[in-house]
Amino acid sequence: MLNSTFSFIEYVFISYGSLAVFIGAILEQTIMPVPASASVMTSSGYNLKGVNLNLSSLKILFFNIVLPASFGKTIGATFFYYMAQVQGMNFMGPISKYLGYEEEKVRELENKFKESRFDKLFIFLVRCLPIPSIVVNVFCGLIKYNFRNYVILTFLGAMVQIFIWATLGWSLVNIFTNINLYSSLSYLMIPALLMPLAIYFITKQKYH
Repeated sequence: MLNSTFSFIEYVFISYGSLAVFIGAILEQTIMPVPASASVMTSSGYNLKGVNLNLSSLKILFFNIVLPASFGKTIGATFFYYMAQVQGMNFMGPISKYLGYEEEKVRELENKFKESRFDKLFIFLVRCLPIPSIVVNVFCGLIKYNFRNYVILTFLGAMVQIFIWATLGWSLVNIFTNINLYSSLSYLMIPALLMPLAIYFITKQKYH
């Protein structure tokens, strides 16, 4: 039974890998508590199992996993943003105080956030980290943060996070297939090397 379940999961992620991570990323941002990292790591593990990570496999990783998952996370992230923007504090209802969304605090943070030079950098870095996205989604909606900036920064940050999860998934699976782990983990340095350029671009560019 267990073997057949794993075989089915492997079939799904090999045959519909891009679609699976795309849908998984949307669901993670909307109705499912399961993080997109689970589907991303599973997909990269199955699709790159036993494969050295070179330019060819890196293309597969990027176009079949990173891009679809990043698009999915970005699309999903607009759901609670839109709901919070339209309904305001009423959207949170009685649970707002438990999540820290008291109106006075939100307005105070809104003023500080909009006056800060680093609002774009903050959102980008938060999207790079594996923290609950709903907090950022709702907050940006409540303060009516510029939608175009929100989408661009969410997508860029999601790409960094997803790339790391995908590479990690590939590495963990290939530990058991005797592939050179060093060659795979070295690709984790790519986001680290590109991060200073991304931060510079985000802090200097005007999206509106």
